[in-house]
Amino acid sequence: MTVTIEAEIYGMPRTTVCAYRNSAIRKMRQDMEPLALFLLDYVAIMGLFVGVGYYISVLLITGKQKNPKGLSH
Repeated sequence: MTVTIEAEIYGMPRTTVCAYRNSAIRKMRQDMEPLALFLLDYVAIMGLFVGVGYYISVLLITGKQKNPKGLSH
């Protein structure tokens, strides 16, 4: 809305304003893409660590329950 008001003050055609705004949005999207990909990668790796840690803890707990005195066979 601010861009349209400035365009009316300076006498720019509306198509120029839309083209400028679209190019600014496109540039912002390109600048944000590496950050978004980094965050997705980070979430995936943290999820992997959580999943692996959970299954290791399950294996350790079930191992203790099967052999409560700590004796090996």
